[in-house]
Amino acid sequence: MNQKTKYILFIILCSLSCTRQNIVKNPPNDIDDKIVQWINKSENKKTTRFKRKQFIDSAYSNVLKLKNDSIKNKYLIKVAYLYYKLNDSLLFKKVNKEARSLATRRRDTLNIAETYWDMASFYYHKNKMDSAYYNYYKAQKLYENAGDDFYSARMLLNMAIMQSDMKDYTGSEVTTTKAISLLKPLKKYKQLYMCYNNLGIVFNNLQDYERAIFYHQKALEYLKKTDNRALLEPSALNNIGVVYENQKNYKKAVKNYKKALDYDSLFHKDPELYAMLIDNLGYSKFLSGDTIESPKLFYKALKIRDSLRIIPGITVNKLHLAEYYASRSDTTKSIRYAIQSKELAENSQNYRDLLTAIKWLSKLDRNNTQTYMRTYVKVNDSLLREERAIRNKFARIRFETDEFIEETERLNQKVITISIALIGTILIAILLYVIKRQKDKNRQLYYEQQQQKASEEIYNLLLNQQIKVEEGKQKEKQRISRELHDGILGKLFGIRLSLDSLNVKNDKASIKTRKQYLNSLKETEEEIRSISHEMNAEFLNSNTNYAAIIANLVKSQNKISEFNILLHHDRTIKWDAIAGNIKMNIYRVIQEALQNCNKHANANEVIISFKKKHQALELTVEDDGIGFGMKKNKKGIGLKNIRSRVESLSGKLVVDSTKGTGTTLIIKIPLQ
Repeated sequence: MNQKTKYILFIILCSLSCTRQNIVKNPPNDIDDKIVQWINKSENKKTTRFKRKQFIDSAYSNVLKLKNDSIKNKYLIKVAYLYYKLNDSLLFKKVNKEARSLATRRRDTLNIAETYWDMASFYYHKNKMDSAYYNYYKAQKLYENAGDDFYSARMLLNMAIMQSDMKDYTGSEVTTTKAISLLKPLKKYKQLYMCYNNLGIVFNNLQDYERAIFYHQKALEYLKKTDNRALLEPSALNNIGVVYENQKNYKKAVKNYKKALDYDSLFHKDPELYAMLIDNLGYSKFLSGDTIESPKLFYKALKIRDSLRIIPGITVNKLHLAEYYASRSDTTKSIRYAIQSKELAENSQNYRDLLTAIKWLSKLDRNNTQTYMRTYVKVNDSLLREERAIRNKFARIRFETDEFIEETERLNQKVITISIALIGTILIAILLYVIKRQKDKNRQLYYEQQQQKASEEIYNLLLNQQIKVEEGKQKEKQRISRELHDGILGKLFGIRLSLDSLNVKNDKASIKTRKQYLNSLKETEEEIRSISHEMNAEFLNSNTNYAAIIANLVKSQNKISEFNILLHHDRTIKWDAIAGNIKMNIYRVIQEALQNCNKHANANEVIISFKKKHQALELTVEDDGIGFGMKKNKKGIGLKNIRSRVESLSGKLVVDSTKGTGTTLIIKIPLQ
């Protein structure tokens, strides 16, 4: 994970892994009173680790003496968590196991879930992601079954963060969204902030920077509704700055880093975050070309991180210094810092920064480039395999756990519901039912046969009626066609002759106006003539030369278009054998495509070609115009009409267009 944002996830995991103890505040006896005292002393961070361990041991020995299992269970969970905080793995596991066993005997679902939660946090900080995920998943299912939406959502968020760590970004988005759906009705603003912050990090890693910014801004909105704003807002601003930096918007990145650094006493309240911010600020300035302050900021951050022993931060810091000195042509210093970064990353098993360091060394150290590149490939392949294996384990954990739960529920239900006496009763009832059912089926079969005969007669009547309706429609089309051709066209022709006879004025304006009217009338004539032919049933019948119709369309369009149209026709296509509805829709597609070219393409040439391939008709319309961006223009009405016609013929439409390179439509229509 990028160390520029890891701090945020660390804060989230720490806050989410804090145990949820409800220790009795008013203990009923002396033993309880002693336990509370030992626990309070062990939580005093000013005391030495050795002393704190002794106090926890004393609390544990007294917990074992308790008779009340309910109180004992809560104290065991608390003691186990304290051992975990002191990094005593053996005692943590031992006491956690005891607490879970007691909670299981008592069938206390919430306490069982709590032991899984603490165990998950333990494995997460040990970097055992599969074991951590398994325990978070078990806890989440228990909280879900208990109806505790809040803690169920917190487990989901933990799982989502781990999925993001392992580059399972889609899975992380789904899990986070599920957590959000549980948290919104509860108005848990702090957890909602964490959810949206995680989504911001996920989409930053996916390089979808616009959505990353959107989710980080959403996170800030929820953060303003919490009491943790002063602590968490600088971290959130840091994450937003990282997104802008990846977007190469260095000005906005610097602005967010500076805004975060302006928080009161940030250096004293959180020196680790302060160091990260000034390192990120220096790097953004460096990338923007402002190298004056960069080295000063890098060294300042490095000094703070060295004093705090923040190894991941030191590793990134030295990578930035290596990159800076490489830009200054100081190869010696650049190699030195890159080697130091590589060694730190290797020792801390920080493979992502290790890869970055090796990559830099392969560029800087020309004598060992091949060696470094081989190492890079080896480490990268190993990391990818490990991440893929863990993602697969995540999926297997979900599947196997759900399957186990379903099987357990099924067996329990079976034990409850099945008995020998009931089986005997059911068998007798089934036998009687089968006999009665068979009689009913025979009776029903007879009725269905009679119904089938009646249905066939009705169908034949409807079919005859439909034929008559179609004949009426056809006659009406012919009548309208004749009316258009013989009536309206005649009138329009007369009007054109009248206008032509008025051409007695010879001034330029009058001549130009009359010519425009005459051209408009001619176009109207052509359109009406086209409509009359289209409505006539003989337009695309077997006796019509379809190739000639397309050629005429191209010829008429060439007259009115500002581009040249070329038609390439495969003469092996037998149009007479092709259905009329296919030819009609192809004609309309060509019309629509040429209209789009007229309106939008600004082309010099359009090529229309027909081919027959493997029992399919292929139409291509290609122009050399300005093209368009597919995302921006894919919803145009013209393209929708074309797609609709193609789909009605069970065909396929492929649109290929890029700004400045023209547009190509490829349409394939099956002929069978």
